[in-house]
Amino acid sequence: MDYSFSDVVNVPLCSEMLRHFYTASGIPCAFCGKDGSSLASAGGQTLCHHFHRKHPEYRKYCVASWEEIGRAIENGAEEYLHRCENGLMDGAVPIRVEGELLGYVVIGQFFLVPPDKTAFLDRARANHLDEAAYEEALRTVPVISRERADAALRHFRILANLIAEAGVHRRQMAFLNASLQNANALLGTQITERAKAEEALRRSEERWQFALEGSDLGVWDWNLLTDDVYFSPRWLEMLGYGPGEVRERFSEWYDRAHSEDREHAVKEAQRHIRGETPFYEARHRLRCKNGSYKWILARGKVMSRNAEGKPLRIVGTHRDITEQVQVEEDLRHAGTHDPLTGLPNRTLFNDHLLLAMAQARRNKTVVAVIFLDLDDFKEINDTLGHDVGDLLLKAVSKRLKKEVREVDTVARMGGDEFTLILPELHGRKDAEQVAERIRGAIARPYSLGDKVLEVSASLGVSLYPLDGRDVRTLMKRADMAMYRAKNDGRNLWRFWEENTETPRK
Repeated sequence: MDYSFSDVVNVPLCSEMLRHFYTASGIPCAFCGKDGSSLASAGGQTLCHHFHRKHPEYRKYCVASWEEIGRAIENGAEEYLHRCENGLMDGAVPIRVEGELLGYVVIGQFFLVPPDKTAFLDRARANHLDEAAYEEALRTVPVISRERADAALRHFRILANLIAEAGVHRRQMAFLNASLQNANALLGTQITERAKAEEALRRSEERWQFALEGSDLGVWDWNLLTDDVYFSPRWLEMLGYGPGEVRERFSEWYDRAHSEDREHAVKEAQRHIRGETPFYEARHRLRCKNGSYKWILARGKVMSRNAEGKPLRIVGTHRDITEQVQVEEDLRHAGTHDPLTGLPNRTLFNDHLLLAMAQARRNKTVVAVIFLDLDDFKEINDTLGHDVGDLLLKAVSKRLKKEVREVDTVARMGGDEFTLILPELHGRKDAEQVAERIRGAIARPYSLGDKVLEVSASLGVSLYPLDGRDVRTLMKRADMAMYRAKNDGRNLWRFWEENTETPRK
């Protein structure tokens, strides 16, 4: 069966997933059709789009790079990372449905190491490009480690596998629906020759059973008059049971459905029984024999009614979507957390601060916002490398979390900047004690492999509602207080004070 990308996946949802991934990782990414056309993307590719692909001297290498990636994919590569002759890195993961190439997930462009800026600008000048605009575009290309690039490719390989599974499932469900409709038509038709009718029904049910056994779906058949339910061997196997271990009663499903999902699943079934929906569909968790839960996609349809139109029987399937739900959860987490440290990012930090301020208004308490910047971190990065810098940032994150309460929030804004929310304080003194404790904790030596490093931090503190009543004001004033701490000698903390604002340099 021929597929296009939009036949298998929801393109707007893919665009949203890419946007969250780019926000969390800083890595440009796109879904492309098998002809290379872009279907959804996130992150800028200004250098390639505005310069390399428009100039013949550069364009030939862009074409050669894409052809190299295509050959690797055709030869069976499940993921491929390639450096273009123009100096930029591209990565690709194929999306295949039953062996047929549907398209690609592409990451790029980016650098694995900081680029030789002089060489890039000399070449741009030699090809008569706008040097200032080219330099500005070059600055937008991210530098990421090989470890992060490989992790991004692995992430999208899992997503590609789920898309492939969706394509296979769509074909199987089309076959299943056609077979079920055929069986229902035969059952509902009055045929004078009974033997002929029974033979036709038997053949239809054989085709129906063949489709189900090849689809990895668990089948259920619910008699609405008696509440008896047939559960197929695959349905039992999915939950860890063998033949005869589950009674053929509706209560067997009901008792195993997760308490948080059961009401919704039953409600959707009732809506279909009343004729409000063309078919039944619900996602819910079912308890397995070992006590764990699996996420299930349930689908079904009323297959027979009496003379008055009252439903008599529903036939449907269960599909295990536990891995798919986990990937969705990982994507949601990636949109609100820093990929390096696992701390909340700016988006989640702002949400937490809004909640803390609302709570403080109700309880007449104080919220402290701390803006923390590591002193001379750039020198560590430049002399020891980004890998060591990343290890240090992770270690700092762990110390920060250790020094605060469960109700507090520690977030990473990017680079070497961290922010904290301290709710439920009673005044300035509480914030002073925490700020000094954090300053001392950060200044203790760090053992990172065979290296022992020391780093200090400058902290700025603003208080709600004393120093501001909105997120932007509190953040700005904490930032200014932090820069005053740096100007006063570093390894210090300072509160924001009126008429002592110190702008960023």
